[in-house]
Amino acid sequence: GRTESIDAPQIMKLIERSTEKIFGKMNIVNIIEKAVLSITLTGENGEVLGFGAFYDSPLHKAYEAKTWESSLPEKYGLTSVTSLNTLFLQYFVARRPYQHDTAQEILRTVYSACIYVHNIFLLSGTAHIGTALSESFARLRDGPKEEKLFRCERHSHVPQLHIRTARPEDNDDLTPLFTQQNAVLRQAYGDYFVAELIEAQDENHRALVAEVGGLAVGFMCVSTEVDVGLLNKCFELKPYNFLHAVKKEEDGESSVGTDSNFDPAEAARELEEVTEVVEEAGDGATSTAPPPSIAESLKSGVVEDIAKGESSVMDASRSISIPPSRISESQSEDVLDKPKAAGEDGAASEAPTAEPPAAAAEEIPALVVEEKVELGEASAFCIQLFCIDERYETRSIDFMAEAFKLFPEKNYCVITIPHTISEFPLLQSFSRCTPRPTSTLEQELYLFHRGSLLQNIRVRFGTETDAQGIQYITRKYQGKSTVMKDYTQYLKAYRDDNGTPLYSLVMECGGQIIGVAVIRAEMDTEYLRSHYSLEDFIYFTQHLPTEHGHLFHCVVTATFSTYTKFFLRECLRLCSMSCLYYTVRPDRSDGHSPVEALHHLVQIKPRRQIIYPVELMKGSPPATYNNVPVDNVLKSLPHYWGQGFWLLQVASESV
Repeated sequence: GRTESIDAPQIMKLIERSTEKIFGKMNIVNIIEKAVLSITLTGENGEVLGFGAFYDSPLHKAYEAKTWESSLPEKYGLTSVTSLNTLFLQYFVARRPYQHDTAQEILRTVYSACIYVHNIFLLSGTAHIGTALSESFARLRDGPKEEKLFRCERHSHVPQLHIRTARPEDNDDLTPLFTQQNAVLRQAYGDYFVAELIEAQDENHRALVAEVGGLAVGFMCVSTEVDVGLLNKCFELKPYNFLHAVKKEEDGESSVGTDSNFDPAEAARELEEVTEVVEEAGDGATSTAPPPSIAESLKSGVVEDIAKGESSVMDASRSISIPPSRISESQSEDVLDKPKAAGEDGAASEAPTAEPPAAAAEEIPALVVEEKVELGEASAFCIQLFCIDERYETRSIDFMAEAFKLFPEKNYCVITIPHTISEFPLLQSFSRCTPRPTSTLEQELYLFHRGSLLQNIRVRFGTETDAQGIQYITRKYQGKSTVMKDYTQYLKAYRDDNGTPLYSLVMECGGQIIGVAVIRAEMDTEYLRSHYSLEDFIYFTQHLPTEHGHLFHCVVTATFSTYTKFFLRECLRLCSMSCLYYTVRPDRSDGHSPVEALHHLVQIKPRRQIIYPVELMKGSPPATYNNVPVDNVLKSLPHYWGQGFWLLQVASESV
């Protein structure tokens, strides 16, 4: 499980002389506090059997955390090594005689939890790293003599799944898998319902299988028949171009940020515009069912039962999902005109956004002139049925590349899930779409964009040439004027007018800007420490004063919103920080803008303060009393994969 600081005393008892030769002398509490991911293996009685700590950069004097991506691969001749797909093992201890099994289990856990990681490096001063690690880590001999670099690759522990087109003979492998998780489908359609579904494939309905050792361990049925019009009426899909191809303009836009100030009148106008745009866009979606037999029955029978809660076809730990709603045109109109009875299929509700006020032209460079969006045909397909063995569910993402290969003209994959179903591993790579309040449909819509398959993502400090790209992705963002104002200040002096260090970072994919963040150094950490219960979550003594930052802006395009946590992790690494703070005020008077990372932050409660009766003290309160009421609350959450880097949010009590 995740390591906690209370495990430190037991971990220290496992340290041997050979441990210090491999990793050096380390502060265990500090390692736990700042590791990107730290894992503890415990026995039945709770005793610690092993511990592993992983960082996103090497803790070696020859490398800087900011520049290792270029220096280390160049020194060792490595290719395809990035901060997204790489971690560093910085500490490992295990109780004898369980060292080998402990190392294997910890590595399997890391690769299961971190789906994008393919390399784990170990940088040591000795060539002898022990038998427990040497079986998994191979030494790279090309490099300087004073350091030894070892690498462990994913395929040795949790390999990617082999995905292929389903065949009728897969029925024998898949039927027990469906039956184990839920017997409803088998009872309704017989022992060969999977074979019938596979045989019914055509150009619009395809089936995929995950194969391990010659056995089918996962199944996904996808279809291009999606009622895009209904989904647009029930969900806020403007950031995704209404699930249509675009002939002009955008590939995606900022999705959060504009949701803060909701105007019902604007929402009603926008809903009408969306409906008109989608209807004018052409065929887009049909409401016909999949091929006959099992597919037709699937639509009309089990799906309705599941939505009504009469049967559960998805276990929280094992992933089976039922297809997006397929409702006729007449039914679609009824959905918007009157509430539906509980249990009918559909999507969810609305949260349309008001357009932000125009930015002051004198505050920022000339903004990009926005063209009208010209929509093409519908560009979405749906997941109708999904099931995978729980042993391989963390690799569910491997289905997506093959699914998009089946429909090269489609850019979006959607799946609807009943509210009662817990999120399963596949959905962690999807983005949840905001429901509209005017709909009463009882399902959630999740979306995956083709661009999310790209992993050539890089985070770096911003430059002058990035200004136009930043203007583009923030053009419909509520705080676009303050974002560009702070970015211009960063380019001008790298600090505020009062001398506070200022950092601006951008995330790019294939040379295109897909995210921007602006961070200021936190100069008053003692005030935060005394006014908020920060030490319930972090050890202040383990964080240097320069390792605290204040997040002011964070914008990520909707297409790549699943990489927001990675973006924040990289911001911390490049800025040499370990804590981030964010303030929320109703009037935004402190220069913050709504950040898209807000759901990754958690609230910190304020400390009770002494209230001095100034009028009874004859105007002479203590020097530390500023006579200003505390109206903020801090929030905190360990970032990305789990341990160490804390995202702290300050929010007003009135919000």
